Amino acid sequence: MLMLLLMCTLPLGESARRRVLVIGAGQSGIVTAHYLSQDNENDITVVEKEGDLGGVWHPHKQFPNLRANNARDTFTLPDLPALQGTSDFPSLYETHAYLKRYVEEFDLEKFIHYNVKVERISRKFDADTPFNVTFDVEFHDADSANVKNLDTSYEVVVVATGYTSTPHIPTISGSQKFTGLMLHTSEINTKFSPIGDATVEKKNVVILGGGKSALDAAVWAAQNEAATVHLVTRCMHWAAPRYIGGPDPRSGDWNQNILYSRFSQMFLPTCVGCHNPLKDVPVSSWLMHETTIGRTIRDLFWTVVTSGIKKQFDYPSWLVPPHEFVDDVKYLSILHPDIISLMKTGRIKVHLCRRIAEFTSDSVSLAEVSNCTVPEGAPKSSNSINADVIIFGTGFKSSAAPILSSEIREKLFNEHGQIQLLRGAHNPNMPGMGFVGFKHTINSMLTSALSARWVAEYVKGTDGAISRNGVLDDIEEVWRQIRQGNAFERTIMARQTPTQKSDSKKIKPYGGLFQGNPIYPYSDAIMRDLGLESVMSSSWIEEFNAPQLNTLYAGLDQKLRNHEQHENVPFDATPFFVFLFLGVPMLALVSLLILMWMVRSVSRLVWSSALKQQSHLKEE
Repeated sequence: MLMLLLMCTLPLGESARRRVLVIGAGQSGIVTAHYLSQDNENDITVVEKEGDLGGVWHPHKQFPNLRANNARDTFTLPDLPALQGTSDFPSLYETHAYLKRYVEEFDLEKFIHYNVKVERISRKFDADTPFNVTFDVEFHDADSANVKNLDTSYEVVVVATGYTSTPHIPTISGSQKFTGLMLHTSEINTKFSPIGDATVEKKNVVILGGGKSALDAAVWAAQNEAATVHLVTRCMHWAAPRYIGGPDPRSGDWNQNILYSRFSQMFLPTCVGCHNPLKDVPVSSWLMHETTIGRTIRDLFWTVVTSGIKKQFDYPSWLVPPHEFVDDVKYLSILHPDIISLMKTGRIKVHLCRRIAEFTSDSVSLAEVSNCTVPEGAPKSSNSINADVIIFGTGFKSSAAPILSSEIREKLFNEHGQIQLLRGAHNPNMPGMGFVGFKHTINSMLTSALSARWVAEYVKGTDGAISRNGVLDDIEEVWRQIRQGNAFERTIMARQTPTQKSDSKKIKPYGGLFQGNPIYPYSDAIMRDLGLESVMSSSWIEEFNAPQLNTLYAGLDQKLRNHEQHENVPFDATPFFVFLFLGVPMLALVSLLILMWMVRSVSRLVWSSALKQQSHLKEE
């Protein structure tokens, strides 16, 4: 009787708090914890396998000269502006300091448990839980002090590791013979000074890869007195400058002022079918990407952009990427201002259409990449390179799949190895499970925050905006959008690997993350799902042309609490197209008619004057 009385006096909802596990304490994990903490019904546990927060932005997991692709105003989480004194393009250390400040600002440290690694997640039916499922979690070293007091059963699990946080190092023949130092770009800071003991000074450095991390590593090695620096890659890829429109790589306007507006992002590849075509996708996006005249305008736009980039960096013809800009967008990142000049002078020796075929104890053997043509004028590549240090700039692989049970993996991934997620946040086969950091756009911080906000509303069940607005009610439409997104990614990747077009089995998708670079219409779809207004500016012109600053999305929790619902119509640039397709020709026609009228009027005046003069001469 006493026990029953005590139970009856518990605060409302105390016994029904959801046990929520968040995996990862990088940018995705901490913003998820912040939004979940705004609901008192969530009993939150965040686990991080490292000894500090930051994820891929922890200094021990990167190279020292890493900077964000985004300028600082498009590289924050919505509820905390950039810290005072932050560089135009935040460095690795500035970003880590920002994430730590975010945790302090919103009192999130109490949720985080460090040095805790998840080994396996499985699930079982449980009718007494909000989503009729319980997730059983196995931790590494379960008897350790960090783990033994943690629950091993949760009603909600949010995987916030990001899809690609585990370094990928390809298997190459003879690697066990190599006596030098072999590492991934993410290990540079821990292996080399000032944290590690190694040095590249007077060493022969070979870097494999052609993406941002490989190029930045090459610049780092060259500027730290390496004897030689060799970059081995299939081909170059397009990238944008930090500053655009200047006479050199270090001058011009911030790229955020040009690349992060609705206008410019309209020209980036967009998966029209990944969204509800009537509610999320403006007519202008369809016109731009699904019609011949729209694609012609889009391609002309990027031709002008790439011409400017080549001029600003003084590209030699052999370094110009073989793909069109719009076909190379999956790799789209930011160019280091010194990279092209170092390649042109030979300080960084570039080996195009080459791969590492084999290692010896102190060298690498190179082989040609099949169906790849070396550009005219490119430096000749040797078949063997002396090497003391090998650095793999070969990207990352899934950190989520290995910790999921086979039953979860089978329902989560398709036959192409792509994760199947709506809004990069949820799979209908996985009630009670959310994902944050699994959507690729050119604005990673805002994307993580929007995904986290979506998940935080989803886990509320019938009390949340996702359920209240019927986002998952039409399951056939949900799956249509998911499958369209995966198909779009496969199409884009096929265009980016032209040497492999003949063999579709060799075309490797990006894991299901890529449905186009623009933050639009993704952000608009999230806002519609939440029932909130997606237009952030007071005027159409400002909304269309101004950069999308992340802090515009601050304070959404208050709006959601107030249930400020809106009939959310997608922001449409159709007036621009109407002007472009009809207004410009009409303006040209009117101008031509005015010009003809002026010419005719002037001619009549001249002719009339000539006649009068002739008449006077006759009278005389």
